[in-house]
Amino acid sequence: ENEHKTLAMRSYYAALVAGAGLLGQAIIPLQGNILDVMKGRARVNWQSTVHQSSAGVLFLAGYFHCVTMNMLLGRSRALPSPLWSKRVKLFLTVTMLGPFFLAFIPHPATGAGASIDAMA
Repeated sequence: ENEHKTLAMRSYYAALVAGAGLLGQAIIPLQGNILDVMKGRARVNWQSTVHQSSAGVLFLAGYFHCVTMNMLLGRSRALPSPLWSKRVKLFLTVTMLGPFFLAFIPHPATGAGASIDAMA
């Protein structure tokens, strides 16, 4: 019982953090000359740095939410969720690992000769 409450609270807070990441990404867009950054003719400014960091928060917290929800479903015997539904949720969570590891590849806006210039 206590373990279920802990997982539920962790999942809840992860969803809140993911929502904050989404909000940050929605409010602060990429800089206007992002295509020049990708071509190495301009530098990344604070706006794009915050936007991309917010995206990272969204994806990581969202993934943590999915993992904790799957753990909660897997350990609960009282939830009215059929076995096939649990398997689909688990499969979708596992398939999220591919893009998660791809996130460590430099983003085109930061990897093509661009450097971070927080004061620009």
